[in-house]
Amino acid sequence: MNKVRKMIMLLAVVMVVGLLTVPMLVMPVAAQNQPPHTPIFTQVPPNQPPHTPVPAATGTIVPTRAPLVITMTQDEINTAFTPVYSTTLMNVVVTLGTQQVFIDFVGIGPNFKKQQFNAVAVPQSVEVVGKVTWIVTDMTIDGQPMEANLFRVWSGRVHNMLDARMPKRYKGYIVTSVDITPDLLTYTEVLR
Repeated sequence: MNKVRKMIMLLAVVMVVGLLTVPMLVMPVAAQNQPPHTPIFTQVPPNQPPHTPVPAATGTIVPTRAPLVITMTQDEINTAFTPVYSTTLMNVVVTLGTQQVFIDFVGIGPNFKKQQFNAVAVPQSVEVVGKVTWIVTDMTIDGQPMEANLFRVWSGRVHNMLDARMPKRYKGYIVTSVDITPDLLTYTEVLR
């Protein structure tokens, strides 16, 4: 008799669970058979009050992709370098040349005294992100060429300084060209 009671209880539980799950299985199918909901209101284009008639479309307005041109004079660049960049690069003066810049500064050299450094850097485009970085091509210390290890260390410092203070690009734009004359540094940028 105990087995019969267990079977009846099990059958009752299965029926209750079945009665509860059937509506959940049928509901999504029933919802799929309903027509799509159509909103009653109509949207008005932005900045148009509801009483203003919307003009008929005569053509598509395409935003212009006019290039953005940024220019900096030598004085503006040197103003950006007026605050001390670091304790290793002091009295920084940038001079514009033809397609290159000359950087003169005082630094604590390898013999632990202040020495005069002179560097030449050229702009290089970073294609992946569309910005400009600066590559140091030549450096001297107190008018003498640098050895390779010393050049690697100091050119990295000058590179970091130029990348931090010189313009790279505006957000959303890609630099397409950099032109350097003795009077102006000019960046031409276009929208991404």
